[in-house]
Amino acid sequence: MLVCILPKVAWRAVIAHGVLFFFAAATLAAETASVQVAGFDRFGRHGEIDESVAGRLLITEMGCAACHSTTNQEFFAKSGPNLVGAGVRLSRDWVERFIADPANVKPGTTMPHMLGGRSENERAEIAASIADFLTSLREPIAEVKGSGALAVPHQFWLRGDADRGRELFHQVGCVACHAADPNHETAEIAASPTDQLLELLDEDELADLGLSGASRPGPVQSLGDPAAKYSAHSLTSFLLNPETVRPSGRMPNLKLLPTEAADIAAYLIRERSPQPPAIEASLNVASPESIAPASIARGRDWFTKLRCNSCHSGTETATVGLPATTPLDRLGEKISGGSGCVAPHSDTTDNAKTPHFIVDDAQRAAMVAAIGSAGPSGASGPSGAHDQLQLSMLQLNCLACHQRDSLGGVARDRRAYFETVGNADLGDEGRLPPPLSHVEHKLQPAWLSRVLQGSVAIRPHMHVRMPKLPGDAVKRLSSEFASVRESVTVRPQGDPKKAWPQPADVKATDVGRLMMDSGCVQCHSFRGEALPGVIGVVLSGIGDRMQPQWFLALLRDPGTMKPRTRMPNFFPDGVSQHPDLLGGDRDRQIAAMWGYLTDLAKQPLPAKIEEARSADYELRPVDRPIILRTFMRDAGTRAIAVGFPDTINIAVDASQARLAAVWRGRFLDAQGTWFIRAAPPADPLGDSLMTLSGLPSFLSTPDTKPAGSIGITTPFRGYRLDDRGVPTFQYRFGSVDVDDTIEPDGNSKQNLVRRLVARPTVATGPTTGNAATKSPLIFRMISGQQLRMTNNVGGPGNVEVANEAGWRVIVSANVAKSATMRTENGVKSWLLPIDPRRETKWELRYAW
Repeated sequence: MLVCILPKVAWRAVIAHGVLFFFAAATLAAETASVQVAGFDRFGRHGEIDESVAGRLLITEMGCAACHSTTNQEFFAKSGPNLVGAGVRLSRDWVERFIADPANVKPGTTMPHMLGGRSENERAEIAASIADFLTSLREPIAEVKGSGALAVPHQFWLRGDADRGRELFHQVGCVACHAADPNHETAEIAASPTDQLLELLDEDELADLGLSGASRPGPVQSLGDPAAKYSAHSLTSFLLNPETVRPSGRMPNLKLLPTEAADIAAYLIRERSPQPPAIEASLNVASPESIAPASIARGRDWFTKLRCNSCHSGTETATVGLPATTPLDRLGEKISGGSGCVAPHSDTTDNAKTPHFIVDDAQRAAMVAAIGSAGPSGASGPSGAHDQLQLSMLQLNCLACHQRDSLGGVARDRRAYFETVGNADLGDEGRLPPPLSHVEHKLQPAWLSRVLQGSVAIRPHMHVRMPKLPGDAVKRLSSEFASVRESVTVRPQGDPKKAWPQPADVKATDVGRLMMDSGCVQCHSFRGEALPGVIGVVLSGIGDRMQPQWFLALLRDPGTMKPRTRMPNFFPDGVSQHPDLLGGDRDRQIAAMWGYLTDLAKQPLPAKIEEARSADYELRPVDRPIILRTFMRDAGTRAIAVGFPDTINIAVDASQARLAAVWRGRFLDAQGTWFIRAAPPADPLGDSLMTLSGLPSFLSTPDTKPAGSIGITTPFRGYRLDDRGVPTFQYRFGSVDVDDTIEPDGNSKQNLVRRLVARPTVATGPTTGNAATKSPLIFRMISGQQLRMTNNVGGPGNVEVANEAGWRVIVSANVAKSATMRTENGVKSWLLPIDPRRETKWELRYAW
């Protein structure tokens, strides 16, 4: 007989298939999951922030001021999700279950239980009617339109690749807040000195050294059940622009491409959901017409009565005429007395009208401390500038990635997922987001605002992305950083009024250029140029982003200004290594370096970089074409570049069987491809560069999926060379083989001719009649925002179609007769259907 000693919870028994099962009642199991607020759980619970700050954080994140009046701006509520279009974005079944018991559906949610004190039947009826009302909100999901610079495949949300999504989820920053997949492999990273120390110390020793926080795992924000809540379309749309649904900025915008958002959505739905669906194309919800109008009306009434619109926008409802609630500044005594919205659950079950948050004693104590510190009026005004900035950073969870004043930074259990491009060993400094201590003194205010807007990137070696914050958050943080900057009398970089740099020293750019070779070139790039193997922070534009006084202090003593930096001190004990330059004066030499870097766009590159560039790795086709497999911006990681002796060059994206770029003149420099680990993309050296659409060249019908999805994942099979060295690229799309030859046009060496042959594969033959063979294939000849057709170009009957960028394709009358125009997401394409049952040949000429 098996006897278990069980915790004091309610248990239910169910007989299924003759077996007796016991399980904890869902509502009581949820009691153990108190409200999750990352900043409180990581810092407030452990006394690492002031208790009143921790309480203010809880009050704002739980939205207390949405119902309880206050004039204290520090208590203003975080807005709830915008419910515009909820009926097409959210599963009705999920909405109903969530309203009926929020914490059971998503443990730790900051959504209060609005129906906890009502009977089970009443809860079910109200939840169903509100779900019907929200289902009636049918604003369509915003369309994502492509452009010449950003190709958006048709129904891109259905093309998500879960494997790519898993990589992105663990690279771009999602794991700073959400749990990582324990089966996801990361590169081996050498332990930092701090990590080595943490391994050796016990809990008491960690506490004595103030390292308890550094050793503690980070809090985990629940992902809920994405498959039950979203469709592939709605989740992809949310990941692309989370601020449209969550305007408070708590879910960051990681600047994903549409295809990247689709990849992550596919991963979350298929691999991070308890019961992944077979098809995630759209929500299986009832149309508004099938829902009884009376139920929708009841749901609207309950939505208003329960004050849901105090937190949620987008429903066109109002709280007019509802009774007033207790002002927030008078809630402290109520909370301390064990009543109200945050009382222990057992004390509120009889009060059907009271919303309920699941909070614990530590959270209640912090809220009481916050209300008490605000004074009896609740309008004592903002606290110190530092506390206000800290509160904002806690609300936006900035400290999940960044450290400020020894608080926060990437949690120890998440650090392995923050990797560099190519896994280059740059230490923690090169792979973790930078600390924000004194950043208001380091960066120019305008640049700091651009950083918060996510519009700048100077660390191309990092996979993690700085998110784009909502406009209101950018304004608030920018203002608060400015307030902190003005509130201090002693600045970390010294006296900003000191007369440095002197104009004459700034003009000594030749000296500054010489100083770069003392060590700067070993780790930094200049105007996109660097020594072989060097990847690091970009120095171009440093005058726009860094305060000159900070630059001076950093060069004087890097270790003090940036603890644990790998940057060496080039002026040990204040002594320059170049006594012959500017009298050996350290500060004057630093001023010359500043002058050189701020004028870098007009200055020659450092001598060592110029010398490295003179080592010639440029590929020059002379008698035969040169073929280079490489990584290019416009052709991706599977680029194949071909340079022809006729000084015309092409780049093919083998993964999509598409011509990605063409240019004239010089071909490519192979140094990065051959020698440099984690090299930047190979850029064309010539001119007349034409970047072509990122849309795949071959499609299947009728839904225009990429043709590679018919058969093998990647259609590229290699290439063969003719006796002149011209490659013919070979692809297989299901049961169709395609040969693709692109070379200079013999009639005009400045243009291209493309000859294609499609035939049934040998394996299936022309008469097998299987499904893949019967699926028509479509070739995209040209695309653009605007397409202009001209007849009789280059010969009678020939048809030319040109796009707005000046890219032109010319085909014979027979080819043109079979082609059709189609518009997808605002992008027009000229499409040629290919019969997969027989051999088909066609030819195009390109000009630009």
